[in-house]
Amino acid sequence: DALIWNFGDNKPQLNEYKSFKEMPSQTPISIAMSKELKRHGFKFVGPTTCYSLMQSCGLVIDHLYDTPEWRAARDRIEARYTHDPEVQMPPSKKQKKSYGIQGS
Repeated sequence: DALIWNFGDNKPQLNEYKSFKEMPSQTPISIAMSKELKRHGFKFVGPTTCYSLMQSCGLVIDHLYDTPEWRAARDRIEARYTHDPEVQMPPSKKQKKSYGIQGS
């Protein structure tokens, strides 16, 4: 769990794609995740499969920008990470283990 969520910076990434054509099938982060999982002995975990995993687990949210689903996701993320004093903010990129990821 921690290994996978570390690639999401321990917080969901809400993307702002305006069309399905803009949505990638893989990203630099899913490529890094694929390499790391393979290093741990996993099989059949290519970058596209990893990006799909990231979507299904909520690491990335790819609802089209400004749709009801996108706004609901934004509200959930804001409520969890900015308005609730009991919830700690995720660690900064400088504090997390890198796994070879440069930026995001």
